[in-house]
Amino acid sequence: MLPQPNRLSKKIDFDRVYKKGKRLKFGPFLIGYLPNNFDSLRLGFVVSKKVSNKATRRNYLKRSLRAAFSSLLKEPNLGYDVIVSLLSDPGQARSPESPKGPPSGRVQSPKVKLHQEFLKTKDQFLRSLKAGR
Repeated sequence: MLPQPNRLSKKIDFDRVYKKGKRLKFGPFLIGYLPNNFDSLRLGFVVSKKVSNKATRRNYLKRSLRAAFSSLLKEPNLGYDVIVSLLSDPGQARSPESPKGPPSGRVQSPKVKLHQEFLKTKDQFLRSLKAGR
């Protein structure tokens, strides 16, 4: 769980980022961000019913996002409000199995793949933020 000072939880904060902030799209993610008056980063996560009708799946995805993006809190001087919206469930977009049988070699679990995709997106976002996009 994120510390209280690093959470976006009020509707007015979300609305301000949506109306005045900039947006970046990375695969199934839409990341909105806006500079704030604090020296710390504040994060909010959105997973809508369009991703999954199951509340348990949406909550699992939000917990995974929080875990992946929590390392951003260690970055110095990031005074931004950031909203990470998940547009589609990356765990559902799996490639069909080959008709020849199971793939050779070691297969990663879907949870590990999902977390790695979230980490990759976080790194892309951090690079673009530092580049001044």
